[in-house]
Amino acid sequence: MARRRGLSQQERAAYARQAVDRVARADDAEAEARRVLDEAPDDGVRQAIVETSAGAPDNVTGALVNAALESGSVLLAEAAADFVVDLARSPGGLELLRRSFASDDASVRRRAAEALESFADPAAVLLLAKGLTDESPAVRRTTTGTLGFIVGTGLHPLRGTILEALSQPQSELARVIVTNADDQVRRQAVQALSFVKSDLALPAVEKLCEDEDEEVRQEAVLCLAAIGSDRAVELMAKRLSDPSYRVVSSVLNMLAAIFGGQSPRLLEYLREAMSCPLPEVRQQAVLMLDRFNVDQVGSVLEQAVTDSDFEVARRASEMLRKLRVEGGLGWIAEEISQQTAGDKALSLWEAGNIGLQVGGRAGAVGAGLTELDEVVAALETSLREGSSSDKVHALNELAGLVDIADSDAMRDALEDKDASVRSRAADALSYTRDAALLARVLQTHPDAMSRRRAIEVMTGNPGGPGWRGAMGREIAFTSTRTIGMELFSYFLAALDDSDTEVRQHACAAIRDCAQAVRLLPVRQTVRRLERLASDEEVSVLMQEEAEYALEAVREGTIAEVVAGQVDDVLAWRGELAREAHAIRWDDAANAYMVDRAVGGDAAGRWAAAYKLSEQQLEAAGRAVSDAGALEQETARRILGGLVRDISAALDCVAHAARAVRLIGEEGHDAALQQWAAAVQTGPEFAWEAGGDAGGWRRLLLRLRKRAAVEVHLAQECFAPGSSSGALAEAAGDEDDWVKLTALAALSELDGDRAAVLAQLQALCGEHVGEQDYCEPIGRAAVGLFKAGVGDSVRLAEAALSGPGIESRVELTQQLLFVAQEGDRADMLRAYLADRTVDDLPTLCLALALRGAGNTVEGLKMGTGAGEDVHREVPYARLALRAMDNDSDAAQALEKMLREGDATERYYSAYYLILARVRSAVLVFSSVRDRDVPYMLRGLCAASLIRQGHPGGAGWFRVIFRSAEGGVKARIHTHLSRAVEDTIPVMLECKDVNLGRFV
Repeated sequence: MARRRGLSQQERAAYARQAVDRVARADDAEAEARRVLDEAPDDGVRQAIVETSAGAPDNVTGALVNAALESGSVLLAEAAADFVVDLARSPGGLELLRRSFASDDASVRRRAAEALESFADPAAVLLLAKGLTDESPAVRRTTTGTLGFIVGTGLHPLRGTILEALSQPQSELARVIVTNADDQVRRQAVQALSFVKSDLALPAVEKLCEDEDEEVRQEAVLCLAAIGSDRAVELMAKRLSDPSYRVVSSVLNMLAAIFGGQSPRLLEYLREAMSCPLPEVRQQAVLMLDRFNVDQVGSVLEQAVTDSDFEVARRASEMLRKLRVEGGLGWIAEEISQQTAGDKALSLWEAGNIGLQVGGRAGAVGAGLTELDEVVAALETSLREGSSSDKVHALNELAGLVDIADSDAMRDALEDKDASVRSRAADALSYTRDAALLARVLQTHPDAMSRRRAIEVMTGNPGGPGWRGAMGREIAFTSTRTIGMELFSYFLAALDDSDTEVRQHACAAIRDCAQAVRLLPVRQTVRRLERLASDEEVSVLMQEEAEYALEAVREGTIAEVVAGQVDDVLAWRGELAREAHAIRWDDAANAYMVDRAVGGDAAGRWAAAYKLSEQQLEAAGRAVSDAGALEQETARRILGGLVRDISAALDCVAHAARAVRLIGEEGHDAALQQWAAAVQTGPEFAWEAGGDAGGWRRLLLRLRKRAAVEVHLAQECFAPGSSSGALAEAAGDEDDWVKLTALAALSELDGDRAAVLAQLQALCGEHVGEQDYCEPIGRAAVGLFKAGVGDSVRLAEAALSGPGIESRVELTQQLLFVAQEGDRADMLRAYLADRTVDDLPTLCLALALRGAGNTVEGLKMGTGAGEDVHREVPYARLALRAMDNDSDAAQALEKMLREGDATERYYSAYYLILARVRSAVLVFSSVRDRDVPYMLRGLCAASLIRQGHPGGAGWFRVIFRSAEGGVKARIHTHLSRAVEDTIPVMLECKDVNLGRFV
């Protein structure tokens, strides 16, 4: 008996349309929907039926969605849940939403939580409570996000209903939020209520102010500050008695923001805080008293001088001197030197006080640095020569005057034989803006206490002030919500530290990165965490920390965003390929003819997508309807547009495969297999043999094969041996372009690379200088450079001269990663030493050398004043200066990104990305949200991902809901390229921005 053949894609589509028509004609749509799904031959056909119903009337769609939800098939239920949002305003939409929330599949319930924001029926609010208590953390997080979206949207139809429920403490929604067992739900919920700015939320927020979790209470304080009413401020002030310093600190900061730093009302709250039993609160309060004059705070400070906490008493004493005594410098250094060891405390305090005043003046007017140097020198002398007590006092003062990275004496104190001195020196690391010093301490310091302090500070992403003499803790960091991607490799390495507390900090840092950025090298991270979690020699607490980090890593990364869009892009590419296949060259007619199979609406799509004139639209319409000839210029415009779009789709697949491979998250095998099948073959294009059309055919064939190579390489990395045959076959392709691409991919795999590298070098030599070979030669040059092949830098230079800023910046970034190795940097420097760094290729090589943490001193730099200077050259020069800590150059690039024309914005964005200018984060963030072309917005959002900013991934998640066609393919490529640039940085980064440039 012959095996029954499965339905083809066309047959499946036809079957689905007939099934939907049956439901549409039926008197009882619900019953008929169940019948057609039961009769369908397999789940794939059932899914096609549900998806096809999207274009049917709401009652038909609703009937099929309802039947799918009841079918018992997880795959079908998930497909149906995607349509609930489209049926939000239909009569049966709410019931479908309820059924989705009742599903056994967490993915369906999560989709329902996402769809809830599209509903207007007040009854939908009851489902919020259901989602907030769901057994799945992902459903709870999504529901909390939906709550935030609704209450943050001023005209949302459900906003009033939710606020009314929150104003009643006994309501189901208020009860579920306040008593939720998930700390994260309570935190996110109270964060969402910050957007309400209405007293209606106060009953719920007041309850959350008493939450057992201090982070929830802190967020509740921030929420009250955002609401800002008299009642909200009254509730916030009550938290001055909170047992957590974190909460009380937030209260004080918010009260200062509301009333002003010198208001009498704030002073009353500070007086109250000075009696708080927590020494950290009193320390903060006494610092805030510095804003008032002596008549207002003199009595408070006099009492504080006798405080039981040393820091409070010392700071109060300093403030009294500053308020009442005119400082001077002439005597302080001599007095310190004349005092005996152990008797210098008061003079050291005075020196620190004077240094702060001088530093403040220097920061304001650029003067007084010589006097500050004298104070620092006197304190450093005491640090080197004094008793242990003197050293501790000197360190206390120096920490506020000079970065420990700039003081040999302070760094030497990290190795002092006295533990109290080492401890205080380690505390001074909290004020440094030099991440390279922190990394060194974490990697090499023998004292666990110093390593703990280093990793604590690194997780805060050190920044620092711009002038000496003001290293206060309150301004020592840039943003605690931004994670330095360059530091991730140090957190991974710290998992092997001998000290448990260091390993715990490393786990916490990795967990924060996973939750905030959703981008990390999953395979390597999971491997290290699993090893730690199963280590029976570590404590149970340590194992739990590792498990928490593992849970965050596995909860979902940006890989799901990358992989989740490729099927749409491939489907779009298939439609374009069919259109391109339907346009064929007819020698007899000496013209392009259009097959009727192209479809009647093709001409309209071409006109919109490829900007056809009215006459060209009419001609195309006639050709489509009559299966006739296309006017030649119209045919060229349409074919050129189709080639650009198909190329964008194939680029998207290739880069998505690279991104998924680098992330290394399991579970994408099926997707990769589908991509491989989709790009393995393609229709033949019966176009002219020569001219542009011949070149286009060759380009599309190459790009399709390149995409297949990238997908096979990804498959091979997940399952060694699975695609090696396909890669080897591509390496024997008759087209050297494809052969180079495949050989470069093979060179990245384990095994004997010598033969592969030899073939690469020989092929590159044959085609170097050919413009259409720049891309594969560039990729090959990276592999050869990594292997130390002498000719590799020359090949890279030739490839850098090719067209396209995207490929040039990408190649420069890849060379930068390799140049982190000392001998490779020496190869690059030696090559540049014989040339003038003047044109674009040599500037990119210098950028790779400098970006890898090496100096470019001694290289002969050109003026760039030639007549035929490439337009990119000024941007590359500014990027090279920015890498050398030239803030003027960085600001010039930022200004062009903000205010320039289209080309200036693209060029400046790419070179800001390459230079990893941290100060550009705000500019990238603002441009991402402007009314500018989507390609620029996508590039800026992708740059935020490279910087570790949570807003980058969130933008792509939102935009992919509505983007389609070429827009989706091209911005998806920006996303994938950001992953390609960032994962190597996270695994091992020694670039210049690990140091001080902010």
